[in-house]
Amino acid sequence: KVAMESGMPFGGDSAITVTGDTELRIRIPDWVDEGDAIIKVGGRTAAYDLEKGYAVLAVKDGDKVEVSFPMEPRRIYNDEQVTFTEGMVALGYGPLVYCFESTDNLAIPGFGTGEFCMGVAPDAKLTTQFEADLLGGVITISAEAHYYDFNGKLQTASAKAIPFYARMNRGVSPSYVFVGEEPRAADSQPKSW
Repeated sequence: KVAMESGMPFGGDSAITVTGDTELRIRIPDWVDEGDAIIKVGGRTAAYDLEKGYAVLAVKDGDKVEVSFPMEPRRIYNDEQVTFTEGMVALGYGPLVYCFESTDNLAIPGFGTGEFCMGVAPDAKLTTQFEADLLGGVITISAEAHYYDFNGKLQTASAKAIPFYARMNRGVSPSYVFVGEEPRAADSQPKSW
């Protein structure tokens, strides 16, 4: 028997209390780089074997297991065989996938229309902020975005992304999970989801 407390999906720390001696398997998600997960038993860093994506460790009755995953904004790329999103990027934070919703990006002309052509460069800094009054309290991701205005001039604006699960909670609002890494000319079509 185990009891667990967790800060997921916005916090990377979880605590597991074990009743009875057992072998515990803790999933190490794909978004965590190898070696970045920290697992402690009784306050000490624990040695474990990694089997098929799971940390496997022996624990004893009453042990408190602490698991810590790094929580940072990240870029997500599809498999190269998915040509529909070639040259595009999505954003994530911990286990969550994010989207850009027009409600948060009104400064970008044409957002949600056939004229939309925003790009988030591969080297654009991703910053996070907890917004308690937004959608019941969420962490948002902001990035500098580039786009062509209706006159064909390259412009820059700050773009905000919200967790995908929270989209469409403030009225009808076009949103994009994948956006280009480079802005496209105004006559190109966006790839919306």
